Amino acid sequence: MFPLLIGRYTPPSVQKGDVVTCLYRDCDCVVTGIHDGRIPWPRV
Repeated sequence: MFPLLIGRYTPPSVQKGDVVTCLYRDCDCVVTGIHDGRIPWPRV
């Protein structure tokens, strides 16, 4: 069984084609789409 997530999650307000900074890789990335899972998250 998976643990329950605490709190509410909202995706960043970005659109396809936006350039964002990846905090993990410390570089610029281009948003190519939005993931269609439970939490819609940008794909880069």
